[in-house]
Amino acid sequence: MKFRLTAALQPVAAGICAVFSAVSAAKPVECLIEPSQIVEVRASVDGLIEAIAVDRGDLVKQGQVLVTLDSGVERARFAQAKFKSTTRGAQLAAQSRVEFSGKKFERDRELYKDQYVSANAVDESESSQRQAAADLIAARDNNRIAELEVREYEELIRLKTLKSPFDGVVLERSHHPGEVAQINDRLPILKLAKIDPVFIEVVLPAAALGKIKTGEVFKVFPHAGETAEFTARVGVIDPVLDAASGTLGVRLQAENAAGRIPAGISCQIEMPQL
Repeated sequence: MKFRLTAALQPVAAGICAVFSAVSAAKPVECLIEPSQIVEVRASVDGLIEAIAVDRGDLVKQGQVLVTLDSGVERARFAQAKFKSTTRGAQLAAQSRVEFSGKKFERDRELYKDQYVSANAVDESESSQRQAAADLIAARDNNRIAELEVREYEELIRLKTLKSPFDGVVLERSHHPGEVAQINDRLPILKLAKIDPVFIEVVLPAAALGKIKTGEVFKVFPHAGETAEFTARVGVIDPVLDAASGTLGVRLQAENAAGRIPAGISCQIEMPQL
């Protein structure tokens, strides 16, 4: 038995056919979910590890102190330099000599006019005044040097306090308190991953160039167990193709504030027919 669609039903049928056509045109493409950033936390100066505040699997916040190297010597020198920078005894003494020698020079110069003192005495008074002025400048310079030393030791202490550069999770920990961390260590002290957002890396045929646009949204289906599907937005389309394989790299990005999307697993993306 054959059925003939009425004119009224033909547009509806056409729409249904278009939907099924679009669905059938969707092509699953393999992809990989990765952290948006991975950082190795290493010592920028050699030093004894005093404390490590986190372990593998711990969540960390940006600016959180992760590793502290021993800085006892630097802190002692910092305290000494800070004290020197605040002392004003040498400056006050030099200022007092400047004022006294200035008055003495003026007095001797007046006495020289009346021939009560020799020219040599006036020269000595002038020389004393200049020496006192130089001593005052030296005292001020010493205070300034002490202030710069304070800054120097602050920076040395800062270099021995390693903080997290972002919100993330600890992937690896390879050192312990009591060990000496060195700049050229083979293994980092910690390895961190930023998992919000996550990146979805996909390799497409070169023919996809021009068909995928930045900002487009696609569904992503993780291969891991109970992880639900989610949407991701195209963020980067490589401007240069891989000539050897004839492929194009595309990166999508998905927000992951709740941490429900695991990184480091494979997935599939529904792409239009390429």
